[in-house]
Amino acid sequence: MGNLHIIYDSLLLTSETNKLRKSISYWFPLMNEVLPVFTEVEVHCHEDEKEAILKIKPFAHTIRYGSGLVIFTMPLNQKLKDLLLYGVNEGHTRIPWYTLVFKRNGAHICTVKHHGSELFFYQITKEDAKEIESYFPEETVFEYTE
Repeated sequence: MGNLHIIYDSLLLTSETNKLRKSISYWFPLMNEVLPVFTEVEVHCHEDEKEAILKIKPFAHTIRYGSGLVIFTMPLNQKLKDLLLYGVNEGHTRIPWYTLVFKRNGAHICTVKHHGSELFFYQITKEDAKEIESYFPEETVFEYTE
């Protein structure tokens, strides 16, 4: 068992050094596969991310404030899973929430950071890591450590 670190850069540099944004096309297929495994989630939003806060707040069981963040904790029910799955529109370059911390029965399984540009999966097999990697484009950086 090991940990998988993924760096997905939603900005690509063109040969003319202009920034070209690409969508987070991995989100729906990956989350469709892994969301059923998770039982709870912690969502971190910057205090000024009003739209993201409004989307997630109705689901919150607890809300904490600190270091410029609003942190929501809640069990994952079907309505919340639908929001996390379908609340990220195709063609967007990032997910609305700054950080998502997914757990299964209290055990930390996955963290999605920086609006979806960095992901961590904990205590997974090499086979599961390869499956997760298959959802990302070729230029994505992966590091699996045991």
